[in-house]
Amino acid sequence: MTPSVVFGFIAIALLAILVGYFVPTLIQIRKTAQAAEVLLRGMGPRIESATSNLDSVLGRVDRVLKGMEDGTRGITGAMGGFGDLLSKLRPQSPGGSFGTVAALGALLAGLRMAWNAFTAGGSTPAAAPAGSQGGSKHER
Repeated sequence: MTPSVVFGFIAIALLAILVGYFVPTLIQIRKTAQAAEVLLRGMGPRIESATSNLDSVLGRVDRVLKGMEDGTRGITGAMGGFGDLLSKLRPQSPGGSFGTVAALGALLAGLRMAWNAFTAGGSTPAAAPAGSQGGSKHER
């Protein structure tokens, strides 16, 4: 036997070992990829449903926060009116009672605005262009 024949047998043996190792590995990789594809196809509708639900929740949270913002504006106005009222209560020159009445009116108007914002509770959201609320058309 010549050395080239021996190297040929060794090369064929190594090739047989590599094929015997890589073919089952490639078959397993193919099965894993097919299983992943089936899983992802099944998850698609669930992901779409979850994102639409998330969009709905974010729209509701946005409306609640806008209502709270309106309520804090009313409270801020009431506190400003209360501050004006307190500043008018200190002794002044004659005719200063009109300022006290105006400050009391501002306080009451601010309290009424805050009360209306909190009792409305988002049941009558302010008119806004479609889609600006952040909600989806799938809300319940």
